[in-house]
Amino acid sequence: MLVWSRSSKACSSIFVSCIMPDLEVVFEVPSEIATGLASGSLQRVGGVIVDNQSKQVVAWLREGTVTSPVPMLTNLGSTKAGSVLAATAVGGIMLNLALTAISLVGIFQRLDGITQDIKQLGEEIHAEFDRERLTNFRAALSTARDVFESENAQNRHYALRSAVDNLHRARDHFLQDFEYYLAQKPNTGRLIAAQYLLALAMHAEATRVRCYLAGDELKLARGELSRSVPIFAIHTKELISRFIGKNPAIYLHKSIQESDVKRFLHIQRWLRADDLLNPPDETAELYAIINDLRSDFWQSDLLSQVEEDNRLPAQLARTSGEVVGEILGRLGQPPPIHNRTLGKTEILVDHLNRAETLVENYERLIGFDLELQSMPLFGTSDSFETWHQLVPENKLKEHGLGVIVDRERLLRIAI
Repeated sequence: MLVWSRSSKACSSIFVSCIMPDLEVVFEVPSEIATGLASGSLQRVGGVIVDNQSKQVVAWLREGTVTSPVPMLTNLGSTKAGSVLAATAVGGIMLNLALTAISLVGIFQRLDGITQDIKQLGEEIHAEFDRERLTNFRAALSTARDVFESENAQNRHYALRSAVDNLHRARDHFLQDFEYYLAQKPNTGRLIAAQYLLALAMHAEATRVRCYLAGDELKLARGELSRSVPIFAIHTKELISRFIGKNPAIYLHKSIQESDVKRFLHIQRWLRADDLLNPPDETAELYAIINDLRSDFWQSDLLSQVEEDNRLPAQLARTSGEVVGEILGRLGQPPPIHNRTLGKTEILVDHLNRAETLVENYERLIGFDLELQSMPLFGTSDSFETWHQLVPENKLKEHGLGVIVDRERLLRIAI
């Protein structure tokens, strides 16, 4: 493994930068982490790798500005979801792995596509969606950019106050609209719109917290994020439950593939977990899940009807659908894909994908909280900036993912 210093011109596909005696930056998943994730001694929670025994963070992840899943991320596992980020390209906005290094460019890029996505959800949803919220969010992000980029301390201070207030307001507005959609008669369009809004609210909160970090308010940043995480936990679980539906026992039907049944059970376990880092006994959990579902096992009427949201246009037909009542059993050949919504089992799988996306986004927010609690203090006024710049952006663009590894902590773990 090659070692890189700032004066060196050497570069490899692995690339290691010795930052501190115990911290290294690598652009390939270390074998110790891969082994630890496979054995269960380590777990990934969003953008951090945690020791399952001590609950200490042993590595921090950095992700480049991308719009699709990072291939290397498939080596890093997931806390609960059965398939590794299978849903990251399905619906909603995926949060960056390392929210302390969140790219405003990336957020602006993702916002550019939201208006078009909302239009595709149907005229009713398009009319209901408050597009002024997006305009105000853009303005708040522009102010945040002044906080991150201004070299004048006074200008940065004034921008900080304005940015955190406007981002807080944007977060609350997105959550208000989220609650509005969930309070209406449920349909696929409204649920997907709610998914967008929840991700936008998370982006607004993460950017607000990062503004505090840029202003050297680490204690305040930690406190604000810790207070907001439980709010997002409630909303995430609520929306996942809506996507899964009132009769989740349908996911145990023999027509559902085994891999999707496993994903469903992972989601059910996640919904019941009060503490992601200290999950309850798996056997007891699975019994509780089956016990809750078995009242529907012999209700044959659940297997007799399908309701699909035909108002969705062709652009969303491959990734959207609504389960109301039974999912399986219509006879005859389906019409061409451009004239229909998803098939019965496809609808269930799509909703599982969306549930996994929601889980992943929430866990990235939890990872952000863990990162703030574990972020090394460098003893200087620019400690956050030093931490933020540990992984060069040009290397992230080249490799897609960087890993900051605490070698001392990693060596103490029995992989």
